[in-house]
Amino acid sequence: MNEFSFINSIYRKLGPDSKKFSGDDAAFIKCRSNDLLVSKDLLVENIHFNLSYSAPEDIGYKAVSVNLSDITACGGNPRYLLIGFAFPQKKMHIMKKICTGAAECAHRYKCLLIGGDTTASRSDIFISITAIGQTDNFIKRSGSNKGDLIYITDYTGFSAAGLIFLQEKIRPADFPGMEQVIKTCIHNHRRPEPEIKKMRKLIAGYRISSMIDISDGLSSELYHLYESNKKKYGLQINESALFCPAITSAGKIIDKIKKKRNSALELALHGGEDYRLLFTSPDLIPRHLALKIGTVVSEKKIFSIGSSGRKKIECLGYNHFF
Repeated sequence: MNEFSFINSIYRKLGPDSKKFSGDDAAFIKCRSNDLLVSKDLLVENIHFNLSYSAPEDIGYKAVSVNLSDITACGGNPRYLLIGFAFPQKKMHIMKKICTGAAECAHRYKCLLIGGDTTASRSDIFISITAIGQTDNFIKRSGSNKGDLIYITDYTGFSAAGLIFLQEKIRPADFPGMEQVIKTCIHNHRRPEPEIKKMRKLIAGYRISSMIDISDGLSSELYHLYESNKKKYGLQINESALFCPAITSAGKIIDKIKKKRNSALELALHGGEDYRLLFTSPDLIPRHLALKIGTVVSEKKIFSIGSSGRKKIECLGYNHFF
């Protein structure tokens, strides 16, 4: 049983009234005005974050940012936060710094903290955040149509590369001429930003048929779009559209330190935690808002077209230990 099969088994136990809220990045609650979006994330020390790789302030900032991204991916504007912490007494000083980073992100995106809870844990830190947003244009994962174009709001793979650089203790000075690439990747891993401004411009000016944020990797989210669509339209991806000079350079560094090949493509397709928006639209959208990476097709498959021809895209994004 994988992560998503487990989640579906819980919804089956709770009954059909709960199931209707599942499947997208946030739950949609219809109100008389300003419909609500609600999303929740749980972050666990040494699984989702490591104090050896990121400052506590960065961890707090990222914890809030990734929740705001879920609201954004459904066409919503984040408004409120509920935050819960569990931590041992000996890490109280770390928690204060995590809270500083969380407050910085909340303030930057004008979100109010309206409640939460704290409790003790034996050794590790647990962070639970519920984000609440408002929308008048709820965008689901399931709305893509044959002929729609597939877009991402920016290149993917930077965060995954940054994590590898941190794990391998790679310093910018270790690769002369590529210092900025390494710094950018590490920064993107430590402090991702929700694509709120781009989302607002996209839904204001273009027809968006489906949308999801890229948390577990582009390949994983492509499969979510595919599985959510009842007509099971296929997704054709142009591999060359996934590369930019920076991610190509990051891939070359990883090829060298890992003694492997094609790391740039692996980063772009399977690297997680970039929090770009993946979406479909029948419209041509300008480059400053999004990159066109493919097309929705009638064939019920997810595949790429590249220099080595056509091949199936495997779902190799992050899976939470199932």
